[in-house]
Amino acid sequence: MMDRPTDAVGIEIHDVYAHFGHAMFAAQCVERQLVVLAPMLLGLRPKLTTQPELAAIWDRMFAQSMGRTLRDLERESRLPPGFEDRLNEALQLRNWLAHNYFWERAGEFLSEAGRAKMRRELAETAELLHALDDELVQIGDEWRRSVGASDDLVADKMQQLISDAPAVHEPASPTESSELSTQLSQLLAR
Repeated sequence: MMDRPTDAVGIEIHDVYAHFGHAMFAAQCVERQLVVLAPMLLGLRPKLTTQPELAAIWDRMFAQSMGRTLRDLERESRLPPGFEDRLNEALQLRNWLAHNYFWERAGEFLSEAGRAKMRRELAETAELLHALDDELVQIGDEWRRSVGASDDLVADKMQQLISDAPAVHEPASPTESSELSTQLSQLLAR
C-alpha cells in the first residue's frame, strides 16, 4: 500500500485522483443502472419473463460497453423523451474520463491552479452523472412498484446481498472506520 502524501503538492495530486475516482464511480453507476433498467426499457413484462431470460439479458448487457448498451436500447426500446441525448452525454463523459482525461489535462496537472481546476471539473462531472443516475433509479423504482415489487422486498433483497457478501476488509477498530469516512468526506469536499 502506498503511503499517503504529506506535502502540499502530493496532497493536491491525491485529491485530484480521489475526485477522478468519484467521477468514474458516478459514470459506472449510470452505466449499471441503465443495464438494470434494460428489461423495462425493452418492454418486458415481469410476470411473463423468466429468471433465466432476465439473467441472460443482464449477462449480455453487463458484458458489453456502455456505448453498445445505449445503441441496443436506442434501437430496441422506448427511452423517455430527452433521455437519449442525456445518456449520450453521459457516455461521452464516461469515455472522456476513461480514455482521455489525464492526457488532455497533463499541463493543468503540473500547477496548483490547474489541479484546483481539475478538482472542480471532476466534482461537476460527478454531480451531473449522479443526478442522471438518481433519475434512472427513480424511473426504475416507479416501474418496479407498478409491477408489484415493494420497497420492503427490495430492502430484504439488499440486506440478503449484504449478509451474503464475504468480508473483504474488516477495519481494525471503529475508530479506523470513522477516520476513513472522515478522510473520504474531506477529500470529496475540496
